[in-house]
Amino acid sequence: MNLINKNGLVSYILPHNFMTGNLGSGIRELLSNKHYVEEIVHFGSYLVFDEALTYTCIIKLSRENDYIRFASINPKDLCFEIKFERIDYNKIGKEKWNMTNSSTKRVLDKISCEKLHISDFFSNVGRGIVTGMDDCFIIRGSIIDGLFQGYSKALKGNVQIEADLMKPILMGNSVHEYSKLQTDLYVLYPHTIIDGKTEVIKEDVLKDLYPLAYTYLLNFRETLIAKKIKYKTNPQYWYSLHNSRDMSLFTEKKIITPYLANKSQMSMDNDGGMFTNDKCSVLKLKSQYVGYYLPYLAILNSKLCWFYISNTSSEFSGGYFVYSNLFINPFPIPDLSLERNKDFCDSLSLRATTLLSLNHNIEEKRACFLHRLTNNFEGVKITTALQEFEQLDFKGFLAELKKQKIRIPLMEQDEWENFFINYCKECKQLAKQIAVTGNEIDQCVFDLYGLSQEEREIVQKLK
Repeated sequence: MNLINKNGLVSYILPHNFMTGNLGSGIRELLSNKHYVEEIVHFGSYLVFDEALTYTCIIKLSRENDYIRFASINPKDLCFEIKFERIDYNKIGKEKWNMTNSSTKRVLDKISCEKLHISDFFSNVGRGIVTGMDDCFIIRGSIIDGLFQGYSKALKGNVQIEADLMKPILMGNSVHEYSKLQTDLYVLYPHTIIDGKTEVIKEDVLKDLYPLAYTYLLNFRETLIAKKIKYKTNPQYWYSLHNSRDMSLFTEKKIITPYLANKSQMSMDNDGGMFTNDKCSVLKLKSQYVGYYLPYLAILNSKLCWFYISNTSSEFSGGYFVYSNLFINPFPIPDLSLERNKDFCDSLSLRATTLLSLNHNIEEKRACFLHRLTNNFEGVKITTALQEFEQLDFKGFLAELKKQKIRIPLMEQDEWENFFINYCKECKQLAKQIAVTGNEIDQCVFDLYGLSQEEREIVQKLK
């Protein structure tokens, strides 16, 4: 800006995460205070460069601008006339820039009439653990007769470890909307709670009380020490996780969401005990609100919350958005403990309970069908299409098997077709009930936030 004259222009193509990320607050403050931004063309999750996974925008800078011209487009449309929105400078500052069209802004303003936010009700919104070496610490297996038995990728062999140190862990792709949380992955967690604080188990204690775990970890001692030195953490605790988080975060009731999602994908760990990696975010209610998990889960999984996240969070390829504390905490949300919200609270709780049950039922139906499939056809791979087989007709189902060189004998096809059709019918009935109940939740949330019919239509247009 110092190099250009009064009428000069500066234009860059650059990553657009400076607009919403924490580290962009300084540059946002400078640009907004000086009124330097003349124009921003935002490319969202479209990739401009073939060999770079970078999400970009074009920013034009000049002096003494009264407002910002903003447009969000596909880069292929740059050669056509661009329709710009006008963003007044009194609407932006050092806080993240949420630049949207006028109709979207109207709904966001309406949502913001709620003066309380997620951070007022939840004591924690944070990501899960970082092991520092997943192949060593995360192992697929199960607890059998008080011992964990599984296969270690790092060791390239089977292992036995004391069950007390093995915790079931969810990865980002294993959490879905109202799904039953289950996993066959476990994390070796050499940490414990002392005086309410998560601490590393002392090495001599680990060796004495957990000899199987200690012997296993010794295989990677030099590698783990090198990682501790590299990341400037204490090599004395070479066997510890890079970031264990607070253990109590995982051992109690909570809501879990993938860190990156292309729609609301939250579910409940109702009994506690599920750990997560850093590809998930964990939401834990404050003690005075623990009775309101179900209605808050319903709001967080609603189209209205997805509308908010998809217009305020960082965007990645394929229309995925970040669900981190930076973007979840500011979501405006009503106090459901107030008497005036009791009917909304009861309605949302009932429907959230229904959706948890329906989703568990459809998952069990799919699992039963796929179990029968794997029992009858050795080596069959459960592809994405087969995971939701009810979306196929019988011909399509046969085609999926044929891709794997699996053919059902002609004499057995009538029996398999009837079996397939019955399961599809049951799954489709459950899916219809899920859709109806989800829509009832959306309408209840719209009522709770006082959205007009026009505002509801704006939200529902979002995919």
